[in-house]
Amino acid sequence: MTRTRLSVLTALLLSFAPSVSNSAQDTSATVVSSFRGLNSLRNERYKIWPQPDGSLHIANAKGGGFEVFRPEFTAIHSTDKPTTSNLKWARPVYNLPAWKDKDGKVQADVFRIGKTITLSEPDITNWKTGITWTFTHEQLDLMATLSLPKGEAEPRLDYQVTIKEAGYCTFAYSGAPALDLTNVARLWQPQVWDGRRLPEQSFLIGDDQCSIPGCLVQRADKPRTSGVMADPGQFPYEMPYSRNRKFGVTVRNAEGKAQPLVFAPFPGSKTHFKPGDVHKFSVQLVTLPESLSETFEHVARNVSGFRDRRENTLTTLNQTLDNMVDFALSKWAAFDTPNKSSYYPDAKGTVKNVSSLHPFSVSLVTDNARLFHEQTVPIMEYLMSREKFLFAIDEQGLSHSQKPSMNMTGPAMPVSELVALHRIAQGGSPVFLKQAKRLYAEDRKLNMNWITEGATWQRSLSLYRATGDPKWLRDARTKADKYITDRVDAAPIDFKEARDGTFFEYMIPWWKELYELHLETHDPRHLAAAHKGARRYAQFVWFYPSVPDRDIEVNPRGLASKRGNAASDGVLPVPKETVPAWRVSDQGLLCEGNGTVQRLGILIATHAPLFLRIANDTGDDFLRDIARSAVIGRYANFPGYHLNTRFGTAQEKPDFPLHDHHILKPTTSIHFNHILPQVNLVIDYLMSRAYDLSDGAIDFPTEFIEGYAYLQSKLYGAQPGNFYDVEGVTPWIPKALLTVDNVQANYIAARGKDKLCLAFMNASDRPINRLTFRLNPKYFGNPNASFNARVWTGNKRSDTSIPIRNGVGVIALTAKGITAVCIDGISPVVSFQNQLAATDPIEPMTQSNQTEAMVLSFGPTLRWLYAYLKGEPNSVRQTESKITFNHGSRTLRDHAYPFEFSAPLSAGATKVSVDISASRN
Repeated sequence: MTRTRLSVLTALLLSFAPSVSNSAQDTSATVVSSFRGLNSLRNERYKIWPQPDGSLHIANAKGGGFEVFRPEFTAIHSTDKPTTSNLKWARPVYNLPAWKDKDGKVQADVFRIGKTITLSEPDITNWKTGITWTFTHEQLDLMATLSLPKGEAEPRLDYQVTIKEAGYCTFAYSGAPALDLTNVARLWQPQVWDGRRLPEQSFLIGDDQCSIPGCLVQRADKPRTSGVMADPGQFPYEMPYSRNRKFGVTVRNAEGKAQPLVFAPFPGSKTHFKPGDVHKFSVQLVTLPESLSETFEHVARNVSGFRDRRENTLTTLNQTLDNMVDFALSKWAAFDTPNKSSYYPDAKGTVKNVSSLHPFSVSLVTDNARLFHEQTVPIMEYLMSREKFLFAIDEQGLSHSQKPSMNMTGPAMPVSELVALHRIAQGGSPVFLKQAKRLYAEDRKLNMNWITEGATWQRSLSLYRATGDPKWLRDARTKADKYITDRVDAAPIDFKEARDGTFFEYMIPWWKELYELHLETHDPRHLAAAHKGARRYAQFVWFYPSVPDRDIEVNPRGLASKRGNAASDGVLPVPKETVPAWRVSDQGLLCEGNGTVQRLGILIATHAPLFLRIANDTGDDFLRDIARSAVIGRYANFPGYHLNTRFGTAQEKPDFPLHDHHILKPTTSIHFNHILPQVNLVIDYLMSRAYDLSDGAIDFPTEFIEGYAYLQSKLYGAQPGNFYDVEGVTPWIPKALLTVDNVQANYIAARGKDKLCLAFMNASDRPINRLTFRLNPKYFGNPNASFNARVWTGNKRSDTSIPIRNGVGVIALTAKGITAVCIDGISPVVSFQNQLAATDPIEPMTQSNQTEAMVLSFGPTLRWLYAYLKGEPNSVRQTESKITFNHGSRTLRDHAYPFEFSAPLSAGATKVSVDISASRN
């Protein structure tokens, strides 16, 4: 080994060396020849050349220049305990970890909670397998060893601090490249600081909020991204949470430059040290000649060990779908029939709906008339009449901080939903397009007090879809192209989109809507923009902690976990069991948003289906792996909103939601208005996975469900689509359509005239050499007939057919593969889906401008009149409505606000008038 000290001799050596800097493009060979006396380190990915001053020139095996990592550490020392607290930040809305000083002032800048000690002149020991820096200071000693493990691992820096002076301390390696913002192309700090949005202070984000265990900075002067990551392998496998923080990360150093830093231990969390105490920690150094997005994926995979390892556990996704629909129609789902909406436990005295398209989609695909009449219809009426998604049913509800409304001044529908309903109704309900045009340019508040702007490119796209008028598509393209230039291709420096929004959707580009635009324009730029947005959204996904390849014990005391306290239990019984660690991991999920940021794994993962589609369209395996990790093997029924606090299997179980709210609440949030969106998520995932695995050959038209945040997805079943070379078939998956003899086999189905198409998809990475499926005879007019079915294996049409005898067939599935069959001659028995049809529009007549009346029609047997009285809650005591048809009349009475009336229309009705008389208070 060689041992040196920075000295006059070192300075002389450096004076003869070629000049190098962080921004230099010097080749690795030049560095080697200059410092031949020091040992270089190599593995399959990295080359490291130590310099006489202890700096490390780190390059990649495939070239692309190098980056300089200096021998420097920073300690922050305080004699007073940094008492942990929180700070509500407004730019953007964020719940920041913070500390309260002895005067009561709350501080979120880590460099202001104590005295900063900088260690930058080490003794240097160069080994054949690494380099050691030894720092001495009157308050502490620090020894750090840099090594390069075999294979493709990152350089590893292990350090040990020995305390000399008692106090509260935290430590960070601070020798990574530090750049002025002018030289930053993009940066990343969990969870919302990306692009060139450097935090205004050195906010320290705890590991409970870390999607990856560190920060990244991409240079502007050359294509390279660098970062410092806490080594995940040094921690036990447990869910991070705020009471057990192990480290914190920041991308802003004390000088205001962009620099990745990992501080440990987290200040205020067991950070008092006595003389002689020792603190050990390990970080990994990352530097790649890649973009920040590509480097982020590398960290997720190579540092955090993320990979697609999930499979179905207790049941297939199809059985989960059946269980969820049953649950949605049960008493446990708390649908408030008199108020046409879901009970909303977050705000007493309120009810909430967000979209009628979720239940509509589920009704159509599962061929479920009961769900349509009991929930789709009342939710549609609710949203056509109320002012906001959240409606107060009494004065207590009106005072809630979520800003409900009691006004009957609807519709509380985005323009896109009105257009979707117009298209599904095939023009039979003119009110939808009329309202869409009226609301096109209006700024609106549908949720909370968040403003959605009018006359946007998204609304222009909707009106193009409604009318087919090319002027709307031109307007959408013009505005969207400028938006892409300003907010997608350019790294943002502000949170312009966010305003006061508290969901991550508002932190990044409108990537879902950009994909919808691409579906109309087929413009590669629009797909590329959607892809960029999806990749940025992926940076919110949990990849830390790493998942060990072993089994673990969960539910140790026979109860589900208690939210916010890993040491306590909830009240829901769940058996202790041993399961693979991946089964309970939150990798692939993300937390709710910037306004409520904490370690949660949101199970309504509506990013997953669109990730699958973009993955197929762009060849992005990272998005595909995230999508599968978010959905596969997660639940067998409605699982509630999120995982939290402690790994467990309670929410996997098929009976999980079949309990009263007070039993479930200690374990997870229960939002009853999420049930139908969660059901539709399963449909959307199955359809999107079939699209992905078939390389787009299985594709059905959809309608975009805008909602907001985790309630966005797609509606299926309103139009037929393509199944390989079979055209004009409609998605059709009624309850228990078929059974399979392997839990890994998910499927989708589509019907045509005397035709049934089935696509089976293997959820596991093991082949299924023999899969037997059995059709349910109640769904077919000729179930016992014999058929020879066409078959596609690996997306190739087979020259031979497979026999279907008495409804039974046998196929094989490759690992994570798809096999499809089409059974010609079979007769599907449809109970509801085929009632969807065009009708002649009817414009109802009213006698008062205080009355709003409309005919809602989706087919001759799916027509009804809906009317309501506008006005204030306490102005009317009761109402009576006389409804006159061209063949008779009917009188309805309502004795409580809101005053509304719903009446079915016969197939022969062509004229309707409504006269509502009110008894005033």
